[in-house]
Amino acid sequence: MKLRGIVGIACIVVTLVGCTVSPVEHAGGDDFPNMIAAAGKSIAGNLDQQWENPAAAASTDPLALLEEVAVPVLPELSLGKRMARAERSAVDTVHVTFDIQTGIATGYFYRSTDSTVGRDTLIVKISGGDTLVVSFAGGLLRTKAPYTVDLYRYTDFDGDALLIDPSAEKQQALAFYQRQYPGGRVETLTLAVDAGNDADFTAAEDNRFVFADAAVTLAGDTVSFVQVRDADGDGCIIDYAAAGDSGIVDMIIRSGSENNALPPLQSRVNARMVLFPDDSSKNYAIRYCVANRFAARTVHWLIQTIHGDSTFYPGDTVEVVRSTQPLSGDSLDSDTLVLLAVLGDDPADSLDDALIGVRLHSKFLRGNEREVVFSYETTTPLFTGRKPQDGTVYYKALFRDETWIEADGTIDGAVITADVRTSGGKRYAVSWDTEGSVLTMTEL
Repeated sequence: MKLRGIVGIACIVVTLVGCTVSPVEHAGGDDFPNMIAAAGKSIAGNLDQQWENPAAAASTDPLALLEEVAVPVLPELSLGKRMARAERSAVDTVHVTFDIQTGIATGYFYRSTDSTVGRDTLIVKISGGDTLVVSFAGGLLRTKAPYTVDLYRYTDFDGDALLIDPSAEKQQALAFYQRQYPGGRVETLTLAVDAGNDADFTAAEDNRFVFADAAVTLAGDTVSFVQVRDADGDGCIIDYAAAGDSGIVDMIIRSGSENNALPPLQSRVNARMVLFPDDSSKNYAIRYCVANRFAARTVHWLIQTIHGDSTFYPGDTVEVVRSTQPLSGDSLDSDTLVLLAVLGDDPADSLDDALIGVRLHSKFLRGNEREVVFSYETTTPLFTGRKPQDGTVYYKALFRDETWIEADGTIDGAVITADVRTSGGKRYAVSWDTEGSVLTMTEL
């Protein structure tokens, strides 16, 4: 259950990779040879899960979109001194207003090049010999390809109504950044930043990030959204001053849209992660659930311990539960899959997670099969890429014509051997290979 994350505070790229397991469509038969042959194929298909638990497969980087929208934490400004210097080399036009009663000075800056046009507004408060920054906002228009518009705004977040106060013991700022593209794509980021114990934003080594929200929309339709919040009570999602220490965050990730042409149409992830600011390869999930909506069904994945706890840790025995909610036109009536697994001791390496059992219960609205029940318990835990070599298997299929077949057996190497009974009162000793082909069949 490893979610690798944070390569830096620059971006939230969401790559959601689910389990390779999907609801199995089954086919039945009208007589016992067909039923037994179909049972073998179904048993083999359900054994060959090729499982990769969704929390480990989802390379979800909770701050990855920040790089995509490329937002600076704070602009490289001379702040109050900028208006006094009015650097003409970089600024074409400066206009300053001053309210003598409030001590508020507002500077308007206009600059242009052969490819950009920029406008900034800097508001400062003159207090004695200090120049206190109230807010900074502006925008940049690119008049050549890619013709984007960047909007940004930096305001107070700590409650003193000042963006920067050199005498303050606490400095927190709210950064808003938006990039607009031709065609209607808009990337938006909201980020709260704490300047750390030195109350200096420019000394980045002790800055803390309080929370982050990021979104991408297309023509007003949300393509992706990420929310990252503190989950361990330390007041931040990333603390660069705590080198080597981990933090815990809660994430909500939404991606896809009604207009998305590729499956899944929409995906929503809720996760709790342990993050290491100095080494993102150590990051891992301790809570995880995801819902993927397809054209005809919504598939939910949930990880919990075998005792029902939603928080899991390395070494725990867990249930990876997939439940399917059919939508209009789906052939499924209901479908639930439970993968039993033991998590490895190394949370940063999913290769030591081991599958120990499979349980499946499916009902169908169409086709010969009406209902399928399947279970498997391994004697030897299965690590990634390994196929079952031992253990016990149970399978039962009920058909629409009220007939049924039931198999109770074992696996020994490349052979599945079972005691098979049918609704016609017959009983057989059957063996299949691992592809589900009948090797032997003897009526008892």
